[in-house]
Amino acid sequence: MPRRHSPRTLRRYSMLALAQHWDLICYAAHNVKEMNTLIESEDYLKYEGPFSDMPSGILEDLMEVIRSTRSLNRKFLHLLVKEQLLSLNLSLGIGEVYYGLRFLPRCTRLRELNLAYLRHVEPAQLMQLIPHLSSIISLNLMMTSTIDPLLDMISFHCPNLIELNLSSTMISDQGLISLCGAEMNDGVKRCQKLQRLLVSETRVTWIGALTILRHLPNLTDFDFDKIFQVFEHLDPKSVMNSDKHPCLKLRSLYSTAPCVRGDSIDAAATLCPHTEIVSVMNAWIETRRTIDYDEGVLPILQVIGASLENVILNKFTSVDLFSLGQSCPKLRKVALSSIGEFVGSQVVNGLFSMLTILEVWFDDRTECPSENALIQLLTHSKWIESILIKRSDDLNISLMQNIWQTNPMNHVGRLSLIECSNLEPAVLEEMLFRENNLEVLRVWSCPLVGADHHKHLKCKIKDANMDVYFEWFV
Repeated sequence: MPRRHSPRTLRRYSMLALAQHWDLICYAAHNVKEMNTLIESEDYLKYEGPFSDMPSGILEDLMEVIRSTRSLNRKFLHLLVKEQLLSLNLSLGIGEVYYGLRFLPRCTRLRELNLAYLRHVEPAQLMQLIPHLSSIISLNLMMTSTIDPLLDMISFHCPNLIELNLSSTMISDQGLISLCGAEMNDGVKRCQKLQRLLVSETRVTWIGALTILRHLPNLTDFDFDKIFQVFEHLDPKSVMNSDKHPCLKLRSLYSTAPCVRGDSIDAAATLCPHTEIVSVMNAWIETRRTIDYDEGVLPILQVIGASLENVILNKFTSVDLFSLGQSCPKLRKVALSSIGEFVGSQVVNGLFSMLTILEVWFDDRTECPSENALIQLLTHSKWIESILIKRSDDLNISLMQNIWQTNPMNHVGRLSLIECSNLEPAVLEEMLFRENNLEVLRVWSCPLVGADHHKHLKCKIKDANMDVYFEWFV
């Protein structure tokens, strides 16, 4: 059965009590008026507080606990943003971001900083912070006002940077060229420790992406949404025979381009022997200029599939689950969306046995029944933890009992069933009382599961003291 509700830890209760009585404990303020007086006069800055010698882990946890109950404003930030802090998240739940940025230079040992979604912070303010981040290894600037000159500063002041998120910013090729020092004449290479770089939804083109791949040899995760365009300009033979540009260490390949050339797929298979994740989306167009599954995706799976762990396929006319499972025996995460046809009706034993996360989005274009696809994907995936199924007309108690005979799904923690026209309440009730780790159950727009069933299942969850989040709507 799913986990039961359990009391919070003494540590969390202590932190909640501290947050509730913060003004009195930390500032000796007996009421709101006294606290407001300290804040308006800025006399609160004279208080050192009781956290000066506490380790970073406690300060980080305390900020998260406070963030879950109220906004982190200056009276909290002043006492918690200390020199010993190793990780700081100013992204969400911060009432006064300005003061978080103002106090940040105190953190001389800071290793992780999250500034995502702070679009109202101007580039000049961000630039003032960079010189204080000499120890940073992870920096999240997603959806901020980051511009190219900021990347130039990062390349000089953040030599230990390992992870950098620049998604949905205004950077261009020039910024990436500055980041890796490709135009520098001093012979010094920049950001050579960088392993993970995200530049999706930016102005970066294949030119900047190619420069990055040539100058950052340790890059393993590069989230550039038109990665196969880069391989159109790389000759595998010249790269393989070059000491300056050996095989790439990339573990993930992402593409959202509607047109992907076959020779770029071949080049990627040769140059990226360590690939674990392949995401090809929007390749639905039926034209000789783009790839299909059999001639485009399958060849690369046959070359690198032995080490592949994640696969996302979106908008393909057909997908052969037998070849997918056979080529990629170590798959842990599979997402299949808008597939016109799942080829093959015979279920093969032993495939997808390592699967932990599965998402299958059937739609009106899917020509074959979903039953065989679900049986093939779920029957032997005994380690499955998360399942999302959308628009399956064949998902019912009979199908699930057939799967449960071989795979009891003891590790399932999240189950989302969307627009499944024949889903019966018996499937949900059975899941609630089977041996598993269920934490989240979502049932959206399934016509056979009505309001009365929702109320009945909620009562079952409450009466059994289950720690399960149940979400339902018509």
